[in-house]
Amino acid sequence: MPPEISKEVVSLLQYLLPGFLVGWVFYGLTSHQKPPQFERVIQALIFSLGVQVLVIIERAIAAYLTRWATLGSWTADSELIASILSALVLGAVTAHIANKDILHGMLRKFRLSSRSAHSSEWYIAFSERQRYVVLHLKDERRLFGWPTAWPSDPEKGFFIMDQPEWLEAPAGQSDQTECMVVNVTDVKWVEFIKKP
Repeated sequence: MPPEISKEVVSLLQYLLPGFLVGWVFYGLTSHQKPPQFERVIQALIFSLGVQVLVIIERAIAAYLTRWATLGSWTADSELIASILSALVLGAVTAHIANKDILHGMLRKFRLSSRSAHSSEWYIAFSERQRYVVLHLKDERRLFGWPTAWPSDPEKGFFIMDQPEWLEAPAGQSDQTECMVVNVTDVKWVEFIKKP
C-alpha cells in the first residue's frame, strides 16, 4: 500500500508549481545548466513568490477594470490561469534579461558588479562575437567557418560550422561542403577572426 501524501505536501507542491514552471522556461531558453535539486526548490520558492505578487497585481487590475467592463468574477480557476500565464511570462522575461545580459550590464555600468549573466566565459565569447572563427583541432588541422551553433559547455557538445573550409585542405576534401559538425573534444582552441 503506497504511503499517503499529506494535504500539506499537496499544498506545498501547488504553491511551488508556478515557480518550477518559471524555472523550466528559464533553463529551456538559456544556456545555464540546471542546478542541483535543492537549489531548484529554493529557486522555485523565489519564483513562486514573484508569480504570487504578479497574480495579486493582476487581481487588483481586474477589480479596477470591472468599473467600466464586465469581466466576470475572480475564481480559483481564474487564479490558476493567471498563475500559469504569469509563470510563463516571468520565465520568458527572466530568460531574455539573462540572455541579453541586461541586469548585469547595468550593474557593471554602475560598478556594482563585474559579473556577467551568461553561464560561462566560453558562452560570452561566442554570443558577443558573432563572426567567423578558426577551430584549431588537436590533430593540428585548422577549420575556418561560421559557427551557427556551439556547445554551451566547453567540455561536451558540438560545433555546427557553416561554409567550412580547411585552411590546409586534407587530401580528398570537397569544396562543396555546406556544413560540418565538429565535436568540441577535438578542438584545442578557437580563434575569432576580426571583422573587416
